[in-house]
Amino acid sequence: MMTANKIKANPTKDFFITMLTRDIEIHRSVLDLIDNSVDAATLNDLLKNTPKVEITVTPDYFQIYDNCGGIPLKVAENYAFRFGRPIESDPTPNSVGQFGVGMKRTLFKLGNNFTVRSKHINNSGFEVKVDVTEWKNENSNDWEFNYQLIQDIEDGETLIKVENLYPSIHKTFGQDNFINLLKEDIAQSHFLSIQKGLEISLNGEKIKPYVINFYVGDDIKPEVYEDVIDGVQVKIITGLSERNIDSAGWYIICNGRLVVTADQTSMTGWGVDGIRKYHAEMAFFRGVVELNAEDSSKLPWTTTKTGIDSNSLIYQHVLVYMKNYMRKVISILNDRTKEAELFKEGRIEEATLNNALKASKLVKMTEIKSVQKLQVKTANLSTYVPETTTIRYSVPTEKYDQVANALNVSQKSDVGLKTFNYFFRYEVDSE
Repeated sequence: MMTANKIKANPTKDFFITMLTRDIEIHRSVLDLIDNSVDAATLNDLLKNTPKVEITVTPDYFQIYDNCGGIPLKVAENYAFRFGRPIESDPTPNSVGQFGVGMKRTLFKLGNNFTVRSKHINNSGFEVKVDVTEWKNENSNDWEFNYQLIQDIEDGETLIKVENLYPSIHKTFGQDNFINLLKEDIAQSHFLSIQKGLEISLNGEKIKPYVINFYVGDDIKPEVYEDVIDGVQVKIITGLSERNIDSAGWYIICNGRLVVTADQTSMTGWGVDGIRKYHAEMAFFRGVVELNAEDSSKLPWTTTKTGIDSNSLIYQHVLVYMKNYMRKVISILNDRTKEAELFKEGRIEEATLNNALKASKLVKMTEIKSVQKLQVKTANLSTYVPETTTIRYSVPTEKYDQVANALNVSQKSDVGLKTFNYFFRYEVDSE
């Protein structure tokens, strides 16, 4: 019998940690820990009880506490600290922390010493303390962490603390602009969980959720489409909202986590297949895609949850619908622009579509429930030619030249028309 010859192919700990942490930004790594809290609260049906997540960021240490249910000891022993989600692990339905790398990636990203304390309801509490340098220098085949049982922790609590922060982290955590960026990211990424009852605070300040609104009124309603594709529940909302160049675009949500915000690129259909590129006239456009799945591996998000895998078959399928619905809204917005110009020029007496927008109210996307077709008041594009009167008069040339220069025009007719319109606007129409 021939003896098998083997070549070692296992990674070194140092290399693995470097590769694990290199491609995620610091503020995004913090969001991964919040994902775990959200999953725990969802799994334990605690969102209705206002669970808390308290984050502390200082130049000396990082800490996150939650009372969202805790980590079961068996899960900690076999799964929670593994690098990746084992095939044999029990799935977490509709989870956000799908890839099994978030907590470890964040701990290794931030500092050299970390502590994890947790106690699942009616379970033993435990504590894991790791000195990363020592752990890396231990047996390269030993990828385990030691833990001890503890009593001084309440049911459902988890406390994670990272100390001896790396120099770049120490510097970043002391910057106000980083804290503000993190606050904004939390408000956006977990806005649905916050609206459902999760309370998140950063350095003692409660985070207010980001809001996505649509205009709703007697003459304006957004379109809502729902479907199920290969086990993924799909909901698409398209319509109009307040004019904002930066907030307009597509939003994509996977299992309650906002992963794409106000996208205005070809990834979401802009500038392809006959759809014009995003520009200022589209600042009223809002589109939201909600994708939910018990098996979160079916969702088209990236491992850092900062975007969409555009090659995903699910996303390619959904993108077809996104393009169809955005075409309708873009057509309406083109008409809105034309109507506004006609009204400004005095060629129509009433701007029906623009008036309908003004009369509508902004409604949160979470309050838009039922499937419905897009409903928008038809724009008034029927121009009329008003009865006109010709005016002729003479003025001193010197005064005419001064007025023409002030108006920056060269034609006598333009001087007369502009001065007449000015007088009418401020002395007649304003009364």
